Amino acid sequence: MEIKGYEILSEINRGAVTTVFLGRQTSLDRKVLIKVLNQQWQQEPDMVQRFRREAKICARLKHKNIVDIFDTGSGDENLYLIMEYIEGINLKAFIRKYHPIPFEILRFLVHEILNGLAYAHGQNIIHRDMKPDNIMISQEGVVKITDFGLAFMPQLPGITAQGGTVGTPAYMSPEQAKGSKVDHRSDLFSVGVTIYELASGTSPFASKHFGESIQKILSVNPPPLSEVRTDIPDWFSELVTKLMNKDPAKRPNSAKEILQLPYFKDLPIQEEHLARFIRDPDSYQTAEIVGGEQLQLQKRHHHWIRNSIVGVLALLVVVLAARVIDTREVKDSPPEQSTKVNPVTDTLLTKTDRGLPTNEKKLPPAKSSVPTPPETSKEKPQRTSSPIVATNREPAQVKEVRENISNKLPPEEIRVDSAEIAAAKESGYLMIKCIPWADIYINGEKRETTPLSAPLELEPGKYTLTLRNPAFAPEEREVVIEPGMTLSLEVTLQPAVGFLSLRVIPWAEVYVNGNHMGTTPFTKPLSLPAGKYEIRLVNPQYREWVDTLTILAGKMVTRKIDLQP
Repeated sequence: MEIKGYEILSEINRGAVTTVFLGRQTSLDRKVLIKVLNQQWQQEPDMVQRFRREAKICARLKHKNIVDIFDTGSGDENLYLIMEYIEGINLKAFIRKYHPIPFEILRFLVHEILNGLAYAHGQNIIHRDMKPDNIMISQEGVVKITDFGLAFMPQLPGITAQGGTVGTPAYMSPEQAKGSKVDHRSDLFSVGVTIYELASGTSPFASKHFGESIQKILSVNPPPLSEVRTDIPDWFSELVTKLMNKDPAKRPNSAKEILQLPYFKDLPIQEEHLARFIRDPDSYQTAEIVGGEQLQLQKRHHHWIRNSIVGVLALLVVVLAARVIDTREVKDSPPEQSTKVNPVTDTLLTKTDRGLPTNEKKLPPAKSSVPTPPETSKEKPQRTSSPIVATNREPAQVKEVRENISNKLPPEEIRVDSAEIAAAKESGYLMIKCIPWADIYINGEKRETTPLSAPLELEPGKYTLTLRNPAFAPEEREVVIEPGMTLSLEVTLQPAVGFLSLRVIPWAEVYVNGNHMGTTPFTKPLSLPAGKYEIRLVNPQYREWVDTLTILAGKMVTRKIDLQP
C-alpha cells in the first residue's frame, strides 16, 4: 500500500474494520499514525460514511487532550486518516503496569480526561466509546483521548442501526446497553467506569460474555472506591459512584461542571510529574526533592504523618494531665455523680456538618422501553412449584411489643398483654429484594416498586406475587403470608432479551420480521426480545437470504452468511 507523502513503517494493529500503521510524513520527517479502512469495506456505503464521519468529527477537535488529525483522503482505492502519533501507552496498559497508582497521579489523569471530554461535549460531540484503551499517555505526561470512530454529532446523519448498540460492553452506559437514545451523560458513565478501573485495577462490569456484561451494567452497583482503597477520599469515591448512576438524571450535569469542583483546582501534580512517575515510579514515590522542586504529594504525606504524631502526643499529654487532676479531686472531695464526656467523639462532625457531599439514596435503574416481543414469543411468568411460606420465625410485631415493654418496666415487672399479641398477629409482612429492580404485583394489582424501604403489610393468606421489569422475564410465585410473620424473598430476574450476531459477506440490508434494521456490518449484536424471527438479508448483487431463527432470553445466536451470486 502506498500513500503519497507518507512512508509505511510498520503495522500496529489490524482490526475487523480498520488497520492502523505507524508511518512517517516525509515532508516534515515526523512519525504519524495511518488508519486505513480495510479493503473488503471500501465498497460498503455504510462503512465509508462512518469512516468519513470520523474524519469530519476529528477535524473539529483541536485540544491538547484530544489526538489531532492531520489529513484524510483516498489513494490506490484506500480510504485513510493521518493522525498524531503518541509515543507512549494507552491507559489500559498504564493500569496494568503501574497499579496501584498514587491518588494524586490518579486525580491528575482524571482531570485531563475530563478536560478533553468537556471540550468535545462543548463541540456537541459524544464519544460513545470512552474506555482505557482509547486514552493515550505520552512519555512527556500528556493525556489524550483518541478513536472517535463511534462518535455522534447531530449535524451528521446517523449510522447505527435501529435496535443495535455501539460501544464496548464493559464500559457502556445502561442506556447504551438498552439501545436507547444517548447524550453526553452516557460518556460520563463510561468515564466513571474507567476511573473505577484506574483506581481499583479492575473493570467493575467486565465479563467473558457480552450478555453478562450487559446484565452487570443494568443491575450491579460496585462497592464505593473508598471501600476498595483506604487512601481514596470520600469526595472522590462519591463522585465516581455518582458518575456510574444507572439513571442519567442522577449523574453530574457535565464534565465541565465536575472540573469546577475545588478538588480539581490548582493540582499539585502536572505533566512533568506524571512523566517522572512513568520513568521511575519507585523513586518518584520516595523522593522528596527533585531538581530543587518539592514533590508536594510526598511533602503533604510527610507533613500529615508528622502532624498526626504531634497531635496524638499532645492529646495523650492532655488526657494524662486530666487524669492526674481528676485523681486529686477524687481524693479531696466526696464522690458525686457526673456525666462523662468524650473530648474526641463528642466534637466529631458529620459529613453534612462539614459541608461535604453525602451518599445519595440508591434508586432502581431507569426504566427503559424494550421492543415488544413478537406474538409467538410472549412469555408467561415463571412460577415456583409450591407456595413459599415463612417458617421458624418469631412474629415480627410480637417481638417489637415485647422489646418495647422490656425497655419501660423493671425485669421483675415485665408483662405481655395477650390482647396486644393478638392484635400484632392480625397482619403478616413480605420483604422483597430484587436484582435489578421490579414492579411488585399482588394478585394482579401493582403495589410497590423495589427497592422497598419497608416490608409490605398483608393480611394472612395465599397470594400470587409477580415481579415485572420490561427488560427481563417476569417472575411469578405463590406465597403464603402468616400472622405476625415476615417472609423475605431475594429474586434475580433473568433477561427477557437475546442477541443476534450477523457476519455477512460481502454485506446486506437486514430485515427482522419485515422491519429494516440497517446495513451490515453492525458494530454490536442486535438485541431482540425472546421469540422466533424471520431474518432476511438483501444485497442487489446477490441472491436474497431468508431464514427463521429462535432467540432465547440471555443467549447469543451467531450466524456467518456468504451471500451467493
